[in-house]
Amino acid sequence: MTTEHRKQGNHAPSGVARMPWRCWYGDEWLELKLPERWRITTQWPTSLPDIGQEGIEGAFGSPIGTPTIEELARRKRHVAIAVDDIARATPASRLLPALVQRLEKAGVDPDRIRIVLAIGTHRPMLQLDIVKKLGEAVADELACYLNHPYDNWVDFGTSARGTPIHICRYFAEADLRIGVGS
Repeated sequence: MTTEHRKQGNHAPSGVARMPWRCWYGDEWLELKLPERWRITTQWPTSLPDIGQEGIEGAFGSPIGTPTIEELARRKRHVAIAVDDIARATPASRLLPALVQRLEKAGVDPDRIRIVLAIGTHRPMLQLDIVKKLGEAVADELACYLNHPYDNWVDFGTSARGTPIHICRYFAEADLRIGVGS
């Protein structure tokens, strides 16, 4: 969200809170009518400048506390990249081309890279959603799978609290697993 959007969001009548919505489909404001007696304060995140493609490349080239993608991918045959769904604002379409390029540079065949769209219990993504989220080139060139939470999983037992642990088969069986999300 830009500074201008935050400024627009701060101008609401008493008893009304404004929030941006329609992520991916335009910038609009939703007004929520609340009781007049409620004191409403809006706390917007601090805006930082966009790092641009150069900044993205730099971050991949000099990661903090971990080897580079190329080092991690060396001698790996199957890579799974979990990407959050269209309900999240992660700019995956800006990140994935640089990530995939580095995987290929490390010797990973693009036919062995799978994008797992981690939709959780949200609705399945439409092809239009997938293209918006991943970018046209990635959506067209790589295998993309919607991870349905009740299908195609591997059972990893239970947590210490007794919660069943099920992981998407494509993600669980990969030699290298990468998460891209907010």
